[in-house]
Amino acid sequence: MMFVNYGGGKYSIFEHSAWNGLTFADVVFPWFAWIMGVSLALSVQSQLRNSISRKKVFVKILLRSLLLIALGIVLNSFKNNDINRLRIPGVLQRLGLAFLIVGALEAFLMTPQNLITILQGRAQLVSDVIYGWKQWILMMCIVLVHTFVVLFAKVEGCPRGYMGPGGLDLQGKAVNCTGGITGLIDRAVFGSKHIYQHPTSYHVYHTAVPFDPEGLFGTLTTAFNVFLGVCAGRIMMVYSSSLQRNVRWLAFSVLCAGVTFVLISFSKDEGVIPINKNLWSLSFVLSTSSMAFALFTILYTNIDEKKYWSGSPFRQVGRNAIFLYIGHIVTKNTFPWNWSPIDHTTHAQALWMNAWSTILWVIVAVIMDCCNIFITI
Repeated sequence: MMFVNYGGGKYSIFEHSAWNGLTFADVVFPWFAWIMGVSLALSVQSQLRNSISRKKVFVKILLRSLLLIALGIVLNSFKNNDINRLRIPGVLQRLGLAFLIVGALEAFLMTPQNLITILQGRAQLVSDVIYGWKQWILMMCIVLVHTFVVLFAKVEGCPRGYMGPGGLDLQGKAVNCTGGITGLIDRAVFGSKHIYQHPTSYHVYHTAVPFDPEGLFGTLTTAFNVFLGVCAGRIMMVYSSSLQRNVRWLAFSVLCAGVTFVLISFSKDEGVIPINKNLWSLSFVLSTSSMAFALFTILYTNIDEKKYWSGSPFRQVGRNAIFLYIGHIVTKNTFPWNWSPIDHTTHAQALWMNAWSTILWVIVAVIMDCCNIFITI
């Protein structure tokens, strides 16, 4: 995420998609949300195992969510502290709300590990789903509501179910419809002046209205992203053998990929629900989660099971993830993370500067880990 935010060497693969589609830059945020779900599952289970009341578990989740939201708004003020134009949504705000939704479900509904046993017969194959059936039902209701609204809500002056970038799209027939109902909700709730003013679609489609990629409505599907991470964590609680865990993670990966292909009709733009990071579409959640399940299986096998690799330096980075995220934003335009002038006619100098900026934060993370300094919320 840091390398991408610093500029990604000015390569297009490290830039966010203009609208539909998926680039490397697009997968980082949902992967972070997914792994946050894994951590959430293990954390809640640990607290319940230590006889901490569900109410106290929820209060901790609530406080952490509020702190994430507050930090996100403070970070937004670094770019613009005019309260009349201060951006309210953001990355940490989206994570905080999604964490609160899923955290509340797990705090009150998660089955304590001492009550978990491997079920017999065919039920054994889906024990992890059965022990989280209440959460699955509630989360599916959230996803269905989101999907129904996106597909069937009518926005004045826009085609029903429009999910496009507006501007020049459809020969300009939906010029003020950027994001459809998703964009309308954000502009209605926050006001046009308090959301992101420069959507990635602007340079391609010349969009006429602001659109926030971390807006309010997309939080519902981001919560599903986090929940799928919780499912990966629940598999670790229910099954003890590496084979059982790996098979189920890969099964989730294949299932998510299969549903994605159905939703997008094997195309970039023609499916019922295209992959779209700006809208945080259902197909975007499933496609990135499919990759997350597969990657998690590979890392688990090589690090935890086979011990081929210790996980360094990513393990150290993960232990201070929020601190590094905030730090890289605060120092983004300061030396030695950023300097000028550089030659913009090639990628070389931008790539070196962005890579060095990222490496510098990795070094900071390693030093903090060696000194047992962990800044978390």
